[in-house]
Amino acid sequence: MTQSGSVGDNPLKECPNSPNCYRTTIKNAHPEELVYNSLVSILKEMNAIELNYSSSKQAHAVFKIPFFGWLDDVDIIITKDHEKNTHSFVHLRSASRAGYFDLFANKLRVRRILNKLNKTLKS
Repeated sequence: MTQSGSVGDNPLKECPNSPNCYRTTIKNAHPEELVYNSLVSILKEMNAIELNYSSSKQAHAVFKIPFFGWLDDVDIIITKDHEKNTHSFVHLRSASRAGYFDLFANKLRVRRILNKLNKTLKS
């Protein structure tokens, strides 16, 4: 998987000017359906306290931060790469609902999701 050069293609809401949000777009060489199903499984494995997903290849998960009890939202949208039908884009956004700093929790969560996705798609 490679990171897309243009974050402007990401249909998810932009992050505010605070370090408690992370948003990215990743291009990969796998069909949308496979990537989406893998991501839903990964979110379940990561113990999201709430998970909503649909056939439109969109998912929303809520994670509760241990000890503090704060809630973070993760949104994912999978889109087709129209240049290469066998490829797709993964758009991710992870953001804290409250506070200004998150000690990089959202960025680390997105990296964990993408690492798990990469391992899943390689097997």
